[in-house]
Amino acid sequence: MDATLYSIQTHRLESSPNPAEIGAVVHAHPPTAIALTLAGISLAEAVLPEAVTALGGGVPTAPYATPSTPALAEGVARALGRFDTCLMERHGAIAVGRDAFEACDRRETLERVAQVILRAHLLHGNPTPLADAEIEKLLRLSGRFCRSRLADDVGAQFIAPITESGRAR
Repeated sequence: MDATLYSIQTHRLESSPNPAEIGAVVHAHPPTAIALTLAGISLAEAVLPEAVTALGGGVPTAPYATPSTPALAEGVARALGRFDTCLMERHGAIAVGRDAFEACDRRETLERVAQVILRAHLLHGNPTPLADAEIEKLLRLSGRFCRSRLADDVGAQFIAPITESGRAR
């Protein structure tokens, strides 16, 4: 996991002039979220308000790579980008935070979101993403993020924390 943490920090430093602070990284194997990667169901689009307020938006997925290899670490770092959580196809999830509590909370929220999405699909539903205007509103209400219109390598939008002055870090 040291290689993954190093890759995450390096990628954030390269992709943002003021990367979000990472004080903890949680790696877990949430069963529902992993099952969705096996079924080809993406969480990259924000469909639930909780995903926006707690996670900052959708959850990208790193492509499969052999566990415990530099290739997996690089894939996670690339998928994670400026996000706080990401899935690893066929393997697990990574969540980052200022401390272990925040990282664990984000990992648990990721699994709850995955459970709701799975249930929607079981009911033959096709959840539609929240509208951009609603995502912006939720982000403002949460006080955590502002969105930019840049797209990363996996097609999801970058997010950046807002400081007390209202400026993105």
